[in-house]
Amino acid sequence: NCDAGQVRRAHAVASQGGLPLVANQLLVNLLVYASPKLQETLRTCRELNITVIGYSVIGQGLLCDGLTEDKREGARLTRMSGVTPAELEGVRRCIHSVGQKHGGRPMSQVALRWAIQRGIVPLVGVRRMAHLEDALAALQFELDPEDLQRLDASALGRHTFERPRWRRVLFVSLMSGLMAAHRVSGLFRSEVEV
Repeated sequence: NCDAGQVRRAHAVASQGGLPLVANQLLVNLLVYASPKLQETLRTCRELNITVIGYSVIGQGLLCDGLTEDKREGARLTRMSGVTPAELEGVRRCIHSVGQKHGGRPMSQVALRWAIQRGIVPLVGVRRMAHLEDALAALQFELDPEDLQRLDASALGRHTFERPRWRRVLFVSLMSGLMAAHRVSGLFRSEVEV
């Protein structure tokens, strides 16, 4: 969840310690892809050879078939991003259209395939075997350059990077504290084991 500046700082610190920084887990989907700050972060990760692991690639169900108004209103991403129903519908129409072009592929498969072809490793949560099968089917086809351009053009730019900086600073500070505490507790455990 680090933006471009945080990635550069973390990479510098890791390099000084002789450790590689290998991944950055980010909110990445077509609701946020057009965010200038996200684009900068993705470029920085590519430049530094850092893998981007994308979570919420299907937008917490907002970018899937069968979306109801209740599901839309209840999705945390709707509140976090401030996406309007009209904006959401434009993105959904594009994903659906690309899916139809590829033999009626479900929207979730198109969204996952888009992420994969954009160099993002999607972090997929599955609750049922059907979800797993659906996710794996995204590996069985490819989007052509025109599809990717259409999907990119439909993308919105409502990323959490665009939110007030103090929230990100607080989050990163808390996560850093947790990681430090974990490291320290690991040191104590190894001393006890010796």
